Amino acid sequence: MSNSTISDNKHDKSTLKDRLYNKVKNKYNKVKSRVSNVISSVTPFHITLASAVCFLYSSLYVISSDGDRIERLERIVGELENKLENEYRTVEELENTLDEYEAVSERLLSMGDPFIIRNFEHNGNTITIEIPSMAYIAYRFGNHEVNQLSDYSAFITSNDRYVSQLTQIILRDINPPDERAHAVLTFVHGNFPYGYDPMSPEGNMFNYVKTPLETVVESNGDCEDLSLLTATLMKIAGLDVVLLYFENKELHLAHIAVGISGNFDGVNYEFNGRNYFYVESTNSYDIGVVPVNIPTLFEGVSPTIIPLE
Repeated sequence: MSNSTISDNKHDKSTLKDRLYNKVKNKYNKVKSRVSNVISSVTPFHITLASAVCFLYSSLYVISSDGDRIERLERIVGELENKLENEYRTVEELENTLDEYEAVSERLLSMGDPFIIRNFEHNGNTITIEIPSMAYIAYRFGNHEVNQLSDYSAFITSNDRYVSQLTQIILRDINPPDERAHAVLTFVHGNFPYGYDPMSPEGNMFNYVKTPLETVVESNGDCEDLSLLTATLMKIAGLDVVLLYFENKELHLAHIAVGISGNFDGVNYEFNGRNYFYVESTNSYDIGVVPVNIPTLFEGVSPTIIPLE
C-alpha cells in the first residue's frame, strides 16, 4: 500500500477545479509522507483520500477523556469525508475544513505516543512487541464488513510486519509443523481472553470483526477475532489452515473455529481431498477436540469451510 496515491482519473469531473484538486492532493501527500514507513508494512482494506485523514487519529486513544476535542475531530473528519465523496459546494468551504483538520491533527500528533507496547507471556518468557499506533489505526478505520463468508479471508493479514514479527518470536527454534501449530495455539490460549463485541448506543451488540493486529493491541476478542488471529499466525508459520463456520439459523447462533491439516488426531472435516482438524481458539482445548457446547448448539450442523488463499 506504500504506492497509494490519489488517482487523477477519479477527479476528472469538470466540477473539480484545479486549485481544489491540488490543495487536496498536497494535503493528502503530506499525510502520506508522515506515515509512509507504516503504510508500507500494513495492509489496510481501503485507502482512499477520505480515510487517509484517519491516520492522524494516532493519538486519539491518549485523549479519550477529552470529549470536546474528540467531537471536534469526528465532525472534521465527517465533513471532509462527505465533501470528498460527494459534490463540493465551494472551494473555500473545503479549504477551511482542511485547514482546521490540519491544525488539530498537528496538535494531536505532538501529544500522542507513537508506539503501543504490549507484553505477552509464553513458555515462561515475556514477549514485548512495539506497534506503531498508526499501524493499529490504519486497520481500525479500514473496512470491516462481512457480507458473505468468503469475506473473512480478507482478514488474514499474513503479510503484516508486526504480526509476522510476533510469530517469529513465538516459533523461535521450533521447526516440526505439529509443534509450530501447538506453540501458536498455546500462545493464543494463554494471552487472549474472550472479549465481547461493543454495544451500540441503543444497547444492541455490534458485530465488529477485528483484524489480527487489532486483536493483538486490544488483547482480547470473540470467536471470530481469535480464530482469525490463530489462522493468521498459523499461515505465517507455513501451516495449511481454513476457517470453520458453524451456524444455527433457528437459534440465530454462529461460531467460527480454525481447521488445520496435518499429523493430528481427533475431529476433522474433509475439504478438497484433505482432512482439517478442529482448532478452538477461545478455550484451552487441544487440536482435534471440540468444546462440549458446540455439538449441542449446532446439533446436526456441518461447518462451512472457508478456504484461506
